[in-house]
Amino acid sequence: TSQVCVSVASCVKELIENSLDAHSTRLQLTFIAHGADLIELTDNGDGIAEHDFEKIGLRYHTSKLSQFEDLENVNTYGFRGEALSSICIYADVTILTRHASASIGTKLIFDGEGQVISRTPFPREIGTTVSIRSLFNRFPVRRTELQSHSKREFSQALNIIQSFAIISRQIQFFQVSSSADNHPPSHPLLTLTPSSSLKDTLAQIFGQKILESIIHIDDNNDDDENKEFKFDGYISRPQHGCGRSSADRQYLYVNNRPIDCAPFLRTINDIYRHFNPNQYPLVALSIEVLDRSTLDINCTPDKRTVFVEHLSNMCDQIRLILNKLFESSSNVYVSSNKRQQETIETNNDIPTPPTKQLKIERFVKKT
Repeated sequence: TSQVCVSVASCVKELIENSLDAHSTRLQLTFIAHGADLIELTDNGDGIAEHDFEKIGLRYHTSKLSQFEDLENVNTYGFRGEALSSICIYADVTILTRHASASIGTKLIFDGEGQVISRTPFPREIGTTVSIRSLFNRFPVRRTELQSHSKREFSQALNIIQSFAIISRQIQFFQVSSSADNHPPSHPLLTLTPSSSLKDTLAQIFGQKILESIIHIDDNNDDDENKEFKFDGYISRPQHGCGRSSADRQYLYVNNRPIDCAPFLRTINDIYRHFNPNQYPLVALSIEVLDRSTLDINCTPDKRTVFVEHLSNMCDQIRLILNKLFESSSNVYVSSNKRQQETIETNNDIPTPPTKQLKIERFVKKT
């Protein structure tokens, strides 16, 4: 359990998931010292009911499942009851919350075992604020490592934030503020407002210029009744200059859940690099698995790894879609070496420029 939240990014992921599961529409994230001193999320969700106060910090306690069979049809991001317990081990945790059934909010302070050690009335609106202070303070070696690489840790956390902002249509306002030192941030780093489409959200996150270099992935016109998957999203155009030098902006979602799937991403990158060999695409792709019995999301504690029974079929389907999309977009096609050789042989009458010959000499040290 203690290995669920082992970085700034994993803590941020768990906080955002809890907020979205509580039907929040407004989220505000604050970081001090890139998250080493403070990670704080404030939302306007349902709040925490009083009868759950003593349980929320304990291992394997969750209010999102009521019976074992609920695991077969999980509709929430969280359900394992491990995150807050793990965070309490590594940091000082304080929660300010008010449920709709309460007339006033409550301030809860937890110890390293997830037990409530202080409970006091605290005025606030309906919603919850979770504050994580001094991450890894009880583990000096990890604390030193975090402080040494705090900028990299925050960059990974920002990537997680962006992945949720892209897919979560329920979010009406999302603000992120951060400071590199131990002073409170002076201005927001990222502010997102309601958008009507995925394309608009991508423009808010990555800038309006991104719209010129992406193309829509859409297979809704496919009337195959036996189709197992539906795809919807955006990918960089295959022309040179539209992609990126690294695969740092690639977001996959299965049934609206952010996931990691190396074989599927490898398929996408291989296809793209057939058309644009020197770059990687920006990808924001939502995949709907139509038969949920072929999908397992309860594979790892962070719930980022999923098992898809017919993964090879999913890869084949996106391969066909992207090849067709890129061929029509770039007016080029990828030919085999054999076809290229045939083309050269049938065009022998076309003069070719002389090949520049390079003379290579071996230099021997004179004695």
